[in-house]
Amino acid sequence: MKTSQRWLALAGLLSATLAAAAWILDKPDKAIPEIVAEVQTGPARTQIPSPAGAPSAPGPARINIEKLTPRSLGESTHDPFAMDIPPPGKRKRAAAAAGGVAAAARGVAAAALVPVAPPLPFTYAGKLLTGQEAKVFLSLGERNLVLREGDTVDSIYRVEKIADDAITLVYLPLDVRQTIITGDSP
Repeated sequence: MKTSQRWLALAGLLSATLAAAAWILDKPDKAIPEIVAEVQTGPARTQIPSPAGAPSAPGPARINIEKLTPRSLGESTHDPFAMDIPPPGKRKRAAAAAGGVAAAARGVAAAALVPVAPPLPFTYAGKLLTGQEAKVFLSLGERNLVLREGDTVDSIYRVEKIADDAITLVYLPLDVRQTIITGDSP
């Protein structure tokens, strides 16, 4: 459909709508019953049961104040988006206390789930000893890495210690130590 045909169709629909509206407004008014509802002003009234069988009288709605509990001004409400992360030194103890996923599977409600470091993504490929310095060969996906003590990988893992039979890595976001057992012994 061409642009000029569209404009003609829209103009025709607009004029038909205006003609229908004018025709409805020009009709003589028939008796339209007006519906008037009584509007209650003031507070809502309810029937309150009276004690000892006395006649009941309408009165304001009542609230059982004893069931309401006061809250101090300093007390905050629970924020569902807040993360409760303990300091680095207390994370391992908190993880052991919370019980992690096993406690949740048993139906025990854990107070808060503590973040846990992901499993190590590295594959041990070998070690090179040159004098007093040790280097390890690790693979991470398609990448082959040669690392010494103190080196970091993608600002996520740091090589803390290279021992004869293990490599200790630190997961930096949570300051959690993880070990790769190499099985190499002198």
